[in-house]
Amino acid sequence: LLEIVKHCTYIGMADDFLALLQYNTRLYLMNVVNI
Repeated sequence: LLEIVKHCTYIGMADDFLALLQYNTRLYLMNVVNI
């Protein structure tokens, strides 16, 4: 998980709580309230 967060590209916010991150060819949703 740390590898993904260190080398990801921020895409934008999906809603008020979830951020979209791209790592290689995959998209991840990250709950920004819990970090």
